[in-house]
Amino acid sequence: MSLRTISRNNSISESCGRKCKELWLRMGNIAKIKTRPKSVILGWKSKITESICKMFCSPPRNSVRKQPYDTQIAFNKFAVRQRQLQRKIKEYTPGGYGKESFIRRRK
Repeated sequence: MSLRTISRNNSISESCGRKCKELWLRMGNIAKIKTRPKSVILGWKSKITESICKMFCSPPRNSVRKQPYDTQIAFNKFAVRQRQLQRKIKEYTPGGYGKESFIRRRK
C-alpha cells in the first residue's frame, strides 16, 4: 500500500503520515506509544538542591529550622515558595524529615 492510501484510510493528512513513518523508522515501536505520560516532572529545574535541603535540616547551619517555612525562606534569603521547599525537603530527606516532623512529635 502507498503512503497516500494508508493516510486516507486513517483519516490523516499525507504529510502527517510521512512524519509518523519517519518517527517510526527513527524510534521503532516506541513511536506508536504516546510518550507524554512517560515524562514525570515537567517545567523548570528546582532551585532547591539536595545540599540546600540538608542545610535546612541541619541544626548548626539553620538556626530557624523549627520555624514555619516562610520564616526559613526569608531568613536564608531563597527565592522560592513554601510549597517547593516543602516538596523538595520531603523528596531529598529520609522519611520527609523537615519542620513538620518536629511539630508532629510534639502533639
